[in-house]
Parts: sequence; C-alpha cells; structure tokens
Amino acid sequence: MVMGRKEDKLSYFSIVSFAFIAMWFLCAPFEVKAQQGCYVSANNTIYTNGFLNVLNVYVGGTPHTTNCPVGSTPATQVYIPVATNGDGCLVALSPGSPLSLGAMYTYRISNCPLDDYLPLLLVTVVLITITRLRKARRVYST
Repeated sequence: MVMGRKEDKLSYFSIVSFAFIAMWFLCAPFEVKAQQGCYVSANNTIYTNGFLNVLNVYVGGTPHTTNCPVGSTPATQVYIPVATNGDGCLVALSPGSPLSLGAMYTYRISNCPLDDYLPLLLVTVVLITITRLRKARRVYST
C-alpha cells in the first residue's frame, strides 16, 4: 500500500467524518444546562446535585439557602434564583422522605454583603466622633 494516494486521503477523511458524526449523535441526547436547581419557595431553598435526578425529581439533593442567614460573613455563599423555565420539580432529601414541590430555576452564586457589620461601624463612628468633639471642646475652653 502506497501512502499519499488520493484514495488513502479520501478514506482518512471518511473515517474522521464518521467519527465526528458518531460523536455528535452520541453526545446530542445529553442536554447541557446552566446552573440549574429545584427552588422550593416554601423554605426558600434551592436543591442541587441530587444523586438521583430523573424527570426533575431530586433525591438527596444539596440544599442551598437563598437568603443570607443572621450572622453570615462575606464568605457565606447564597444561591439567588434568576429565571425559571416553567418546569416543576420534586425534592426528597433521602429515599422515602416526603416530597416537596418546587420549580426549576437557573441560579447564580453570590456572597453575602457586609450589612451585618453596619451597626458595629455606626457605633465605632459615633464613639470616635464623641471623643474628637470632647478633645476639641477642651482645647477651645482653655
């Protein structure tokens, strides 16, 4: 067999084309989704990564809060629901546990803001201001 003949190049092209088409059809049934989870509005929780996720039923899903809990730090992550596609979903924390009804939502992950530290900041600013005013009053009164 002599390499470089036109028939060899055509067969190589045919093999590559066949492999590409076969991979396309093998991967096509798998739907690629953005970050998606089942949002249960009753407890403001998004469930992701269930070990069984068939027909939008999450069994053993990981619960993620959608609100910053009291005492959270800026490192605390929250999952914020962004948009729904209208599909319903069911969540069971473990096999045999009761199901919770929810809706499929795409979500984004965000960190909690520093709002919990604002009272501390306010007290600090007030104390510094009072001490500065007292020092200023002593200087002017003497």
